Amino acid sequence: MAHKEDELSHEPVFPLEIVHYIIKHLIQQHPDDFRPTLRSMALACRSYLPFCQELLFQEVEFGFYKLQKERNKRLLRTLKSDQHLSKYIKKLVCSIVTYDVYGCTPMYFASIFRSLHKHLFNVHHLDFRAGNWDADADEAPNGEASLLTDEFLNLFGGFEHITTLSFKGHIYISPAIITRFPNIHTLVIKDGSLDISNDASSTIPIEIEKWSQTLQHLKTRGTCHVPIWALTRLANLESIESEPSLYKYGPTFDNDDPELCDQRQRLRCVASFDRLERVHQLDLDLLLVMTLAAQRTRKSKGGGVSAFPALRTLHLTPNAYDLISDGLGQIFHYTPALEEISLDFNFANRVSRAKPNFATLFQCCNKALRSIKITAEFWVEWDTPAGEFEYNNDILRNLCDGLESVRGQNVIEELELVLHWKNADVLVAEGREEPFDDWARLDSVLMEDVEGDFPRLRRVNFSLRFLVFRDICDGHWFWGDFMKERLRRLCSTRKIRFRGVIHRSLPSPGINSVAIIGGETEEWY
Repeated sequence: MAHKEDELSHEPVFPLEIVHYIIKHLIQQHPDDFRPTLRSMALACRSYLPFCQELLFQEVEFGFYKLQKERNKRLLRTLKSDQHLSKYIKKLVCSIVTYDVYGCTPMYFASIFRSLHKHLFNVHHLDFRAGNWDADADEAPNGEASLLTDEFLNLFGGFEHITTLSFKGHIYISPAIITRFPNIHTLVIKDGSLDISNDASSTIPIEIEKWSQTLQHLKTRGTCHVPIWALTRLANLESIESEPSLYKYGPTFDNDDPELCDQRQRLRCVASFDRLERVHQLDLDLLLVMTLAAQRTRKSKGGGVSAFPALRTLHLTPNAYDLISDGLGQIFHYTPALEEISLDFNFANRVSRAKPNFATLFQCCNKALRSIKITAEFWVEWDTPAGEFEYNNDILRNLCDGLESVRGQNVIEELELVLHWKNADVLVAEGREEPFDDWARLDSVLMEDVEGDFPRLRRVNFSLRFLVFRDICDGHWFWGDFMKERLRRLCSTRKIRFRGVIHRSLPSPGINSVAIIGGETEEWY
């Protein structure tokens, strides 16, 4: 036994730098189940122990529910017995479940947490996850969880080293509590609400004015309600990540709309967004309201008309009103440094069959723009009133129109198309030829007049995905070969890098089943 222990504790064969790299890669690929691997490595070689301890304790969880009671005590005992582990704790996850269901009072957890509090001196990230294990409970904001969150945050009041706050779950988030952390740079809200009244007056809570000067990154997910008039007062924002069409009190573009008039009246002393560099997955109408706010602020200060002078990356989800023809023209006018733009039409296509005007998009592009990514979804419906199959390809046709409108102009360097096809085999079974005509036109637009068409275009990324929900037929396999041959010919003709992906997904067995059980993927460069 002694010989075995000596054998397991010898120096590592590989340098520690390589081991660190492998472990970090493992964590990125499997973020939920890497802890058992780290424990095994720490037991296998003593040289790995410090690094494994650092990774194991960089994120700890404290639960406000009965099933977590023993884990809370065990965590406290571990930190007391080995106090140097406290310096590794960078993120504290607080799981909050409706406590009165299990008879656990807030006083009980507060007493344990006060003992744990002194070990959290190096925490930079607080992550609150509220939930309700009652299957019949609705998804309304939980008042009890919100109250417990406020009490918990009060214990951290004045911690200057905390820079990130995350909230997940249906709880109210009080700005008064957030202001107790003077150096918050990142705020993440998922399925929550900023508890800010949205009355008709333009009075702004003093809490908003305090933390709006330090907040740099705002991320929202799910049914998150953040009033737009509050969002436009974040003066030092550098990045915004959001989901489309989920903002409460969202504006429209009708000048006679009383809601929009109210929004305009309330945009006073707003942020100018001088430092905003990245916007990810934001609704177009919200971005235009922010543009209006920034423009008004700059004019009041005697500045220029550029609303977003530092914005370089923009990911938009056009809404159901098909405003891309007018809205994007305004955005390009106020974003002189924009380099990358990504348009996701999946949501808009499902809602309104959007027909974007890509000609306006390409013609309004700034000289700094390098990359355009377009994500679109095509499908075939067989539940139409006439009982016929309907094929929707408006986005692809308009894309060809837009490319033809800017022949010979220095527009972009990189074009990326991510296309998802659903029920493509229906068209093949019916003998429809529209898809072949559309792809042939796109092929000809990119191939004709090779030397002078798009002087800056150096790379095209193409991704094609087939989703088949009906009986398997040979046609959709032929489509993949057809597109692959066309793109290979285009790649050999022009000095353009191509990355092609064709994924053929197969349905699970059963007549009415639509579950995907696997598929085949081809890639080429």
